[in-house]
Amino acid sequence: MFDASASTDADNDSLTYTFQFGDQSPQISSPDPEIFHVFNNEQIYTVLVRVIDIYGAESLAAQDVSIRSQYPAIA
Repeated sequence: MFDASASTDADNDSLTYTFQFGDQSPQISSPDPEIFHVFNNEQIYTVLVRVIDIYGAESLAAQDVSIRSQYPAIA
């Protein structure tokens, strides 16, 4: 799950969240800051979220996500 709910607007305007997952899937825009996404391949993806208020002011955040089917053992 991806969660952009920590985003705020100084004027308490409504926000739209646009998620891009870096895997060639379509971007998703939603008024909901939380979204689920399934990646089909093991690799590192750069996930972007753009938060836009009703006047067009926006902010962008990026995070690399490593997708693996197995993780190293913890000693």
